[in-house]
Amino acid sequence: MRQVRRVFPRCTLQEVKDWLQHESDINSYDESGNTILATAAYFGQIDTVNYLCEMGANIDSFQYPEGQPPLSQAISHAHRSIVKILLEKNASVNVVDCNGYSPLIHAILKGNSTIASMLINAGADINSCFDFGYTPLAIAAEKNRLDIIEILLENNVDVTIFSNNGRPPLSSVVLGGNLEIMKSLVIRGSDVNAIDSDGNTALTYAVKTKNDSMVKFLIEHGADCCKCGKDGKTPLAVAVEKQILPLITYLLDHGAESTVQSALLIAIEIQNLDIIRLLIQRGANLNVRYNTGHTPLTKAVDLGHFEIVKFLAENGANCKSYNGSISLLVKFVSEKNFKIIELLVDAGINLDLTGIGGYTPLTKAVEMENFKLVKYLVQKGAKLDQVDGNSKIALSIAAVKCSFRIVKYLLGAGANPEIARKELDSYFSWNDDIKFSLEMSRKKKIMS
Repeated sequence: MRQVRRVFPRCTLQEVKDWLQHESDINSYDESGNTILATAAYFGQIDTVNYLCEMGANIDSFQYPEGQPPLSQAISHAHRSIVKILLEKNASVNVVDCNGYSPLIHAILKGNSTIASMLINAGADINSCFDFGYTPLAIAAEKNRLDIIEILLENNVDVTIFSNNGRPPLSSVVLGGNLEIMKSLVIRGSDVNAIDSDGNTALTYAVKTKNDSMVKFLIEHGADCCKCGKDGKTPLAVAVEKQILPLITYLLDHGAESTVQSALLIAIEIQNLDIIRLLIQRGANLNVRYNTGHTPLTKAVDLGHFEIVKFLAENGANCKSYNGSISLLVKFVSEKNFKIIELLVDAGINLDLTGIGGYTPLTKAVEMENFKLVKYLVQKGAKLDQVDGNSKIALSIAAVKCSFRIVKYLLGAGANPEIARKELDSYFSWNDDIKFSLEMSRKKKIMS
């Protein structure tokens, strides 16, 4: 089809007649891909539209990439009379424009319920996604066009169809916050447990928007309090994230107790002791190991939440290990976090397990030359001659580091010098002070 350049201030009937005297093709396109009929529809020129239709203009024609069918032009600019004329001339009610929009989608986007009704009465497809990827119901729900949703429902729209974005209409309505429309969708057969492409159900979105009435209605109509997809979150997990204690309790009372474990980790992350207490009361296990390798305690420890670590340790969390067989203490010895070290030791943690870098807590403290920690760990029962993951013992490390105080303290505490003979002999070979000091200590012991 030939393209021509046209300039019409208002596309009046006289302007068009004058133009047609010099242009033989009534269906030629302008630079935007619109016909003269589409331009007349755009300006709302009723007489011009009638004239062009009588002259045989193609009623649905447009051209990519920017053109619009005449009907869509009339709808986009709310020219109801022209919409009526074009429908009477059998304009296609399902023609899709360059943006993938059908005429009905245009009416919904403009919020024009009267034109939407006209299109539906003329046979507009109310269930197709077309090229745009969204059903009319999904768009109406997302834009919160309540009057149009009612019209679609009255015309038996399919309430179960997902749009191409992977979201069912019910979830869109829930996010829009309209309780009555949500009820209508559920009553008409919407699946209350449908999972969208993000892994969430309508109930999860109701919780997310803190809408108690929607939550209760959905649960009363069969919503599963435990359901979510791989990438989604359970309703309880979202309630914990939002820190809504009454809603958390309500969900737990209606079947969400099976999902307390994942919710517990979130409560630990946000440091909410009240929620942690509630979840433990409702069955959360403090000693389960998640797929990440964490237990609730190790999660709190890694996040450095001291008060929560203290609470968990005092309420039955197993402090013996980290990720199965790795010492919790090595991490905090490295960080010189004496507060948590004392807490874990008092809770009965194993002092001799190997941790990060292959160290035991004692060998790490010696390697750091932290005399205070070395002394504390030994006094609390750390094995002096325990071989760590690097095949080292505390005494040999102290000798190599030339740590006079620590070597003397470890030997005085009963460390076996024979196990570290090579390192000690090397140290003694040039340091008479340590050698004489140890000899004096031995003599004092013998004399006493």
